Amino acid sequence: MKLKSLFLILAVSASGFLLGFHYSTVKTVLFEREKLTYRSAIEKVFDQVVDNIGEVRGLQPPSDVRLEIVDLKWVKAFPKSEQELENLKLEEEIYKAVFLIPEEASLVEAESQLVFVAAASENTIYLVREFFEPFDEREAKEILAHEVTHTIQGEYFQAFNGRFHDEIQAWNALIEGDASFTGMLYAEKFDPPGEGGPLRGERLRPERGLRGEVPRPVLEIRFFPYDYGVK
Repeated sequence: MKLKSLFLILAVSASGFLLGFHYSTVKTVLFEREKLTYRSAIEKVFDQVVDNIGEVRGLQPPSDVRLEIVDLKWVKAFPKSEQELENLKLEEEIYKAVFLIPEEASLVEAESQLVFVAAASENTIYLVREFFEPFDEREAKEILAHEVTHTIQGEYFQAFNGRFHDEIQAWNALIEGDASFTGMLYAEKFDPPGEGGPLRGERLRPERGLRGEVPRPVLEIRFFPYDYGVK
């Protein structure tokens, strides 16, 4: 009797282990499949944009433009250079001197809460997984067309090294305006407007709740090239 009970307990335990192992395996497979589906959806839209954007912009993107999907953790871990930190500290002193931000505010912390949806660096386009939605194809096309336009700008136009804040902001507005307008034209041509309408090309997304609110003047300054570039 005791031997039969022991076999029963072992059988139940083995079943529980196998069920748990099966659930864990299925969960892993589904997660990997979800990642594959997500990337495939992005690559589909990306390839379309790269192939067709010349019809809108009149110029072709670089032949080696590529895609990189990153997560929020990667963005947060990306270090700023010493020069960038020095520039932020100088900006902070100026903004405090003219009462744009309160004395206790930290521009370095505020900047850490500005997270991009997508960005282009040289010929690489970065997309943040938590913010980029490829299954909304109209939005995805506009964002990717915006970023591919930046690679076109880098390929055909000389970079501008401004000395003063106003001229840098004006130049950035020209750059972002070109990219935003191209993104909107591309989406309208290859995916007619739905209920949402154009996105207006805003590529930064303030991340709330980590270290408090981003000071409103900082947002206005950072968003200036996007807001006024399309006007």
